[in-house]
Amino acid sequence: MFCFIQRWRIDRALDEGTELDARARRHVAECDDCRSHRKVQEKLVALLNHPQPAPEAPPFLRANVMNTIRAEAKAAVTTQWLPPVWVPIAACAALAFFLMPENKPQSPAPNAFHSQPQPVAQAPVKMPVMELPAVNMAKTLEQVQDTLASPYTKEIESLQNDLKAAGGYMGKLFNLKIASLE
Repeated sequence: MFCFIQRWRIDRALDEGTELDARARRHVAECDDCRSHRKVQEKLVALLNHPQPAPEAPPFLRANVMNTIRAEAKAAVTTQWLPPVWVPIAACAALAFFLMPENKPQSPAPNAFHSQPQPVAQAPVKMPVMELPAVNMAKTLEQVQDTLASPYTKEIESLQNDLKAAGGYMGKLFNLKIASLE
C-alpha cells in the first residue's frame, strides 16, 4: 500500500512524542515492514534520549591525529611554483642589455696640431640575434580557465554529492528509486 506515508506518520509521532492515529495503528498492526520500522525507530529515539557515554580515546591518538593534520596541511601548501610569462622575456632583455658591446666614442689624444677634434667614423652596430621563448597561448588560456573554474567545479561536485546522498536517503525512506546514485 502506501507504506512510506505510514512510516512518515510513525517518524513524526515519535519525533513529537505523540501516539499514532487510528489509521497508522491499523496499518502497523497489519504490515510487518512498518512494524519493524516502528521498533527500529523507537530504539533510535530511546538511544537519542539516553545516550551512552563516549569511551575515552587513548592518549596517543590525539598526537597521531594532530601529526596527520599537520602533514596534510604541509602537503597541501607545497605547490609547484611557475614563474610568470614575462620573467623569461625580462631575463633575455637584461642579458641583451649587459652583453651588448659598448660603443663609446674615443677621444683623440691631445695634439698640438689639431685645434678642433675630428669626428671618428663608427661602424654600424649589429645587435645579436636573440630567440625569445615561444608562448603557447592555447595552453596558457587553458591554465587560466582551470585556475578560474577550479573553485566552481569543486563546489558543483560537492553539491552533486549532497544531492545524491539526499536522493539515496529519500529513496530508502520511501522505498522508491528516486534517482541513480552513480
